[in-house]
Amino acid sequence: MNYQESTKELLHYIADYDMPCRTLQQNMFECTRGELGVLIYLIEEKDGAHARDISQKLNVNTSRVAALLNTLSNKGYIIRCPDENDKRKIRVFITHEGKAYADARREEVEKYMSHLLYELGEEDAMNFIRIMKRMTHIMQNG
Repeated sequence: MNYQESTKELLHYIADYDMPCRTLQQNMFECTRGELGVLIYLIEEKDGAHARDISQKLNVNTSRVAALLNTLSNKGYIIRCPDENDKRKIRVFITHEGKAYADARREEVEKYMSHLLYELGEEDAMNFIRIMKRMTHIMQNG
């Protein structure tokens, strides 16, 4: 296999079909590292979380987390409370509105991804998931 030619073909294809790729990428980013990612993380953290915890869990720098938290707070999706154990720290909690929004958005994204996998068919969908897992492992471990 000529990997360089295959790379050129893939990049050309992505450039020609930028919109579907961008939509998929935005949905995946939003679920893992955007507002929705923060909300999903906070749903799982019943006792709330510090911004530093969110930053580490989502692998996002603290300034990005601060911006996300400000946006989510302005929308009424989170509240910030002083930490009971250390009043200098702030603990972030999801609100009922935030949970409802996160649940609805997660359902939309899952429905979209489920449709894509269905259209691929069982074998291609399984191969796609396997390859994505392998690519992620390679990127994380060099």
